[in-house]
Amino acid sequence: MAAIWFKEPRTLLPGETNTSSACKSSSPAGTFRTFHVICNNQRSKLLNFELWYAPEASNMVKERTRFSYGIRERELTGFKFAERPR
Repeated sequence: MAAIWFKEPRTLLPGETNTSSACKSSSPAGTFRTFHVICNNQRSKLLNFELWYAPEASNMVKERTRFSYGIRERELTGFKFAERPR
């Protein structure tokens, strides 16, 4: 069964560009089919943020965000599905 992901579009700030593609990504939590989203500052070409979202985990697998003090990188280390009510 293929997962379908719907997300409200994020309004880009002046000077931002946004690209996305489908790919597989690995993290300590496993390997997932993901949407790879990159948002760069159009003028400076610097990264604003980059993320890999896995619909089957309903979460980001990886994330990289630029701040004034440097780049923060995070990865999903584990997840489990909630139990379904009987």
